[in-house]
Amino acid sequence: MLQQSNNNTASGNTPRSQEGPEYVTTVRDGAIGAGIFLATRKDGTQGHFFKLSRAYRPNEQESFQYSDRFYARNSEAIAKVATEASKKCSELDARLANGS
Repeated sequence: MLQQSNNNTASGNTPRSQEGPEYVTTVRDGAIGAGIFLATRKDGTQGHFFKLSRAYRPNEQESFQYSDRFYARNSEAIAKVATEASKKCSELDARLANGS
């Protein structure tokens, strides 16, 4: 089941400085997640992109850690998350273009 969490301070339509990418939200399916960020391109325009990661816990007592290493068993979740993250980036980019 895909889940989404938001950063309430990053609405996806706030102008950004040249500081670097701003976290916006996360789309997740189980251990696989895509962090969505807002960045300013070299030409000064803004756009959203995503980074995939896999959450795991080395043992039950430790907190979650994150990796950019994936396995064949992750392929279905990767496809779902990448598709949803792409849709969300397009939706957020459309809002930027419309100024809303």
